[in-house]
Amino acid sequence: MRYLGVILLLCSCTSPSYWSYDFTPDDGLGACSSRIVYTVQDSYSGLELEFLRVGEKIFSYLKIHSGTLKCTDEKRVKINVRIKNQIIEDDAHLHLGGQKLSLRKDLTSLILFSLQDGTDVTIQVEGFETTFESRSFLPLYKRFIQEEAFHWKDLFPQIEVPF
Repeated sequence: MRYLGVILLLCSCTSPSYWSYDFTPDDGLGACSSRIVYTVQDSYSGLELEFLRVGEKIFSYLKIHSGTLKCTDEKRVKINVRIKNQIIEDDAHLHLGGQKLSLRKDLTSLILFSLQDGTDVTIQVEGFETTFESRSFLPLYKRFIQEEAFHWKDLFPQIEVPF
């Protein structure tokens, strides 16, 4: 009982982390993956960021939860990424349905490096904006890259799949 006050004090001083990690083991088809997700805090104008690792490849996605995004004929959407005082303008591929974007590999690497380094990253897309906090990212990222993730394509590279 005498430690209850200390426990309550410690619990009240910690703020929630919006980062989560999960691992999907081999499903019998030879595919497993791990992912880190920054859950959207504002479902009306916020963005969700997801990193997916399959084998040695890392993919990143942005998702919105209200409305749809407009794109060019090439299915591209303009995005702005702010890291410290630098703004990077890029475009991302819009998935069918208009709520999910795939980020380019070099931008994915830059965002991952910044978050590992303890730098928050702000991303803006057509009126949607979220600052992704680097706090509590690094321990999850270490699990993310150390998990034994592989894909059936690594075992059977001669098989072509259209996705």
